[in-house]
Amino acid sequence: MPMKVIALTAALFATPLPVLAVQPSSADAEALAALAAEADLAWNRRDAPAMTGVYTPGASLIVGQMPAPREGQAQIGDYIVRAFAGRDGEFRHVTRLRRMEMVGPDLAVTDAVVDVDRRQPDGSWATVRRFDNVSVVERTAAGWRLRTVRAFPRP
Repeated sequence: MPMKVIALTAALFATPLPVLAVQPSSADAEALAALAAEADLAWNRRDAPAMTGVYTPGASLIVGQMPAPREGQAQIGDYIVRAFAGRDGEFRHVTRLRRMEMVGPDLAVTDAVVDVDRRQPDGSWATVRRFDNVSVVERTAAGWRLRTVRAFPRP
């Protein structure tokens, strides 16, 4: 199943679909960037409820080689709580959106690089993990929310 999602996402980005995939309006681009910033802030604060809240109720998440996706906010929230509990030290989550495309009036696909940085003894930050993220983002009554996230760690 994950390979089908990867293939579909790759096709969306590789195939010119002027009728289906267009650049977001300025307002939507700003809102999608604000969602990324909201997720970064929640992650940096280790705020599991806020981090879980950036996902739709029926969202799915795969990070790396997870054997199965985390489905729904409850499973995603459990994963986030465990991930935060396993962190020792000060870390930050930095998302850089590379591309955004509208694939429907209330649906966007985003491509991002996410760095996980660790605070060094001298106060500087060092990247300890980098991910390529592809996400399907849905406009909801609460604003833009993550519907599908696939995070691929770089070697």
